[in-house]
Amino acid sequence: MGKRHACHQCGDLSPEVGTNYTLIERGWRLTSTGLPKGETRFSWWCPACWKAHRLASGTRIAASRADDAPTQQGPSPRARRHGRRG
Repeated sequence: MGKRHACHQCGDLSPEVGTNYTLIERGWRLTSTGLPKGETRFSWWCPACWKAHRLASGTRIAASRADDAPTQQGPSPRARRHGRRG
């Protein structure tokens, strides 16, 4: 099977999957940070730590599951200007 990655924050191991894309589909996130001398550090984040990290940084998180989706807010301002409903 595939390689397992440790979460940058809590150290939990990712599930064994065939590709990194499958991890991303399961909510894991990969970040890159520039270091001195032009080097780059890549860090994996488990879903729980990623959510906490994004909330702490004040960055909006896109809904990834139906139960996390925002409530219906009606048509957008642009749609209203053009007489559309959604």
